Amino acid sequence: MLGEQLKLRHLRLLEIVFRTGSLTAAALELHLTQPAVTNMLKELEAVLDARLVDRDRRGCRLTAAGMLTLDRFRASLRHFDAALETLHTKAAPLLRVAMLPLFAAELLPRTITHLRDAGVHLRLQIVEDHVNGVVRRVTEGLVDCGLSWIDSRAIVDSAPRQLLAIPLRDEALHVVCAATNPAARKRTVDLRFLARQEWILAPRTTSTRQAFDALFFEAGMEPPLATIESASLHTNLSLASATQMFTFAPASGIATAERLGQLRRLHVTHCSGFTARLGLLVSSETAPYAPMKAFADALSQVSARAEYPGRR
Repeated sequence: MLGEQLKLRHLRLLEIVFRTGSLTAAALELHLTQPAVTNMLKELEAVLDARLVDRDRRGCRLTAAGMLTLDRFRASLRHFDAALETLHTKAAPLLRVAMLPLFAAELLPRTITHLRDAGVHLRLQIVEDHVNGVVRRVTEGLVDCGLSWIDSRAIVDSAPRQLLAIPLRDEALHVVCAATNPAARKRTVDLRFLARQEWILAPRTTSTRQAFDALFFEAGMEPPLATIESASLHTNLSLASATQMFTFAPASGIATAERLGQLRRLHVTHCSGFTARLGLLVSSETAPYAPMKAFADALSQVSARAEYPGRR
């Protein structure tokens, strides 16, 4: 079959053309003659039965089919590059992880400890992002897996079928204020009281902010505006503990500050609260990878422990 004749250079060709707009530049980067690169492009188009590149006097640009093909190739190339880097350095296996900041509070540290206690040593490259960013990084092959809310609309609406969502545990989100805030001494507060307060909130595009707004919408009320808007969980909790403003945060994120007496979660009357599901996102390509399986198993075991901070 023609597909069996394709080599790694065929996969890289489209990325170089997209970046440089030139077959000549592609030839230089691939250390080939321009006729050889032109022939490679013809082979690739023959295999895919589609025109991938348009050429004119100004240079080259990918067609719609070319862009779709490049998106598919990019994930494979990035997985290949990550594997190659591990083999060249002869170091511990590399796992690239995108995650919501709240995973850094308890779940990720405990998972790493669990792995090391079991004699499993991995190198991790970690990047923090919001839900949409985590999904994008996993689907584009920029990372091997993602830690996110998996019942978010971002997952339901945009995640492709080949993206696997593995549930870890449910997480409650709470209204929080500084321990010195007079509201911290109240047994309960209501939404009308909270609507009059100043708030430190995540951006409207995040799942946390949407959950916060939903508490008020469901009661027929307009959600309060943010006095400070920040996507950083750590920043939001630090500001709340140092001011008289309120914030809305996951239980595991506030557990340490609660133990230190810096923050208090508030009980809201006539409000059922909000619970979302945390999980692991992994593509079908990386799921069988042995280090990925070890990481996923450790996450599941740590998440299942009843004594996990923030669980109620």
